[in-house]
Amino acid sequence: MKTKVFALMGGFTSLMQVFALCTPWWVTIQRDDRRTVYGLWYTLSCEVSQGVSFCKTLYHHAPHEEHDVIDVVSNFLEYEIETMVGACVCLAATALGTIYRHRGANKDSLSYGLGGTLLLVASGTTVWVAIGKLIKENIDLAGHETIDIPWSLIISALFSTVPFVLAAVTIPLLVANFRELKRDRVAARALEDKIQSSTANLYTTDISMDRLPGYHNMGTSLTPAPSFSTLDSTAFPGDPVTTEPIKSGEIFL
Repeated sequence: MKTKVFALMGGFTSLMQVFALCTPWWVTIQRDDRRTVYGLWYTLSCEVSQGVSFCKTLYHHAPHEEHDVIDVVSNFLEYEIETMVGACVCLAATALGTIYRHRGANKDSLSYGLGGTLLLVASGTTVWVAIGKLIKENIDLAGHETIDIPWSLIISALFSTVPFVLAAVTIPLLVANFRELKRDRVAARALEDKIQSSTANLYTTDISMDRLPGYHNMGTSLTPAPSFSTLDSTAFPGDPVTTEPIKSGEIFL
């Protein structure tokens, strides 16, 4: 999968998750001439007259008189948190996965790919926890109420499956990078062992002077160089030897 396709799919998935959690069609109940549409943040109570709906918005966390309408769904706050966290995590995972692929999906950017994959799985799992509970809410209500199609729930379920797909197509790249990293470590360890072995052999080699070229039959005692005070005429051939001490101030031409 190309980097642009990955980024577009992840970004569009996050957008549709936000759209689903903001729309009210998670649970829809039809009662005679009244239709109640439950969302995660608010509920629409609609009076149906001659095919025309007159709807009133009821916010879950605001005081109102129609508590019996709101209390049909068990825990709105829990579903709000789970779906919001899932959408935000999906967006962050898409960013990490895009960076990983943009850098060539190599071992140097392995942390981005691994982090993005884990976040994609976490995103899909978190939203599906809320989806599973709300599916159960619809099934329980269907036993004694007339249930209409929960469109927001369906949209959220579809697009919360996409993170698992994106994680699945990233895993082969991660496996290849892990193998490459393992090969590099093995090669580096083998090279290090070879260098240590060579160094150890160098320090343990017995080198004697008589084995070196030019040092055959060389004694161990050295004769010190003659001092200037003992130099005689043989020191500098052809130069006369001055036996008298040199007086101060004399200049020799």
